[in-house]
Amino acid sequence: MKNFKLIMKSLINNDACIEGGRTKKWYFAVIFVFLALVLSILPIMVTSLQAQGSDFTSLNYLYNYDNAIVAFTDHLIDSDISMVVSEDDDGRFLSVDQTNWEAIHNGENSTFKQYVHLNNEDKIDFEVYYTNMVGDDFIGYYTNVSQNKNPLDGTPRDEAGTARSISYLIFGRERMVGQLFQPGNTTALSSVSGDYVNLELGFDFKSLATVVIDNVTYITSHDAQFSEDDGALKAEQYRRAVIEKWNTAYDNIYYNTKMITARDSTLIMLGVDALLIFFMGLMIFILTRGKRNPFRIYTFWETQKIAYWASFTPSLLALILGFIFTEYAVMIFVMLIGIRIMWMSMKSLKPAM
Repeated sequence: MKNFKLIMKSLINNDACIEGGRTKKWYFAVIFVFLALVLSILPIMVTSLQAQGSDFTSLNYLYNYDNAIVAFTDHLIDSDISMVVSEDDDGRFLSVDQTNWEAIHNGENSTFKQYVHLNNEDKIDFEVYYTNMVGDDFIGYYTNVSQNKNPLDGTPRDEAGTARSISYLIFGRERMVGQLFQPGNTTALSSVSGDYVNLELGFDFKSLATVVIDNVTYITSHDAQFSEDDGALKAEQYRRAVIEKWNTAYDNIYYNTKMITARDSTLIMLGVDALLIFFMGLMIFILTRGKRNPFRIYTFWETQKIAYWASFTPSLLALILGFIFTEYAVMIFVMLIGIRIMWMSMKSLKPAM
C-alpha cells in the first residue's frame, strides 16, 4: 500500500520520484521506464499503421484525377493492355508486354512512351508510365520522372527545365509509385508507393474496369448500356466504383511500405526516447556534482532511476496528446520529459541557500 501511494504521488510530485528512485527496488524504475517508452511511441506507431494507400486520393479536390484514372482504365480495355500480377523465384512482379505498351503509346504527346490524359484545354494533366526496370534503375527512372526529366537519360523535358506539376503513376516490374499535383503547382499534394505482394496472383489492372451495378455488368465508362433511361445515374455509379477499386488496389500496394514505415519510425523514436531518458538521468547526475551540493551523494544509478520514475507522467500525457495532435506526436514526449526534469532540477534538486 505504501508503494502504491508513492507511485501515485510520483505522477505529480518530483520529491516522490526522487524518493522512489533512491529507496525503492530497481525493478520499480525499470517497470516505469518500460511503460514510459511503450506509451510514448504508441501514438506514432498507431498513426503510421492507420495510413492507407487510398489516402493518395483522399483530398477534397482531385484536380481531374478522378476523370483521368477512369479514362486510363477505359484505355486498358480499349487497347487490350494486360497488367497482370505474376510470380517467379524472386517473388511477385507486374507482367506487361512492354513492346505492346510502347507501340500503343507512340502519339504526339507520348514522348516517353507514356499514357497521357488531356483536360478540357487539351493540356496534359495525368500520365501513366511503365518500365521493366528494377532496383536502382527503377529509382533512377522514378527520380527523373518526378523531376520532369526524360526518364531514360535525365535530360530536361523542356527547354525551360520546369519542375513537374503533372500528376502521374509509374508501374515498374516490382514497384509502383505515383504523385498527385495541382496543375501549375510544383509541390506534390499526395503520393503513394509500394509493391505488388499483397495483390492477388493473377490480378489484372484491366479488371478494374469491370463493374457490376444492379446485376448488370459494365466494362467501360462508355459502355453502350449507359445509353438507357437511367444511364447518367449508372454512369456516375460506375465512375465511383472504378475509383474505389483503384483505392483498394492502392491500399494493397502500399501495405508493405506502411508496415516498414511504421516499424522504422517506431524503432527510431523508441531509441530516441530511451536515449533522452538516459541523458535526463545523466543531467541530474551532473547537476548534483557541485562540491557543496548536498545532493552529490546521489550515485549515477540512483539518478538514472530518478529519471525513470519521472518519465512515466510525461509519457502518459504524450499518449493522450499524441492522439489528439497527431502531427506533433514525435515532439510531445521530448518536450514534456525535458520540462519535468528541468522543473525537478530547479525545485527539488536546488541546494538551499
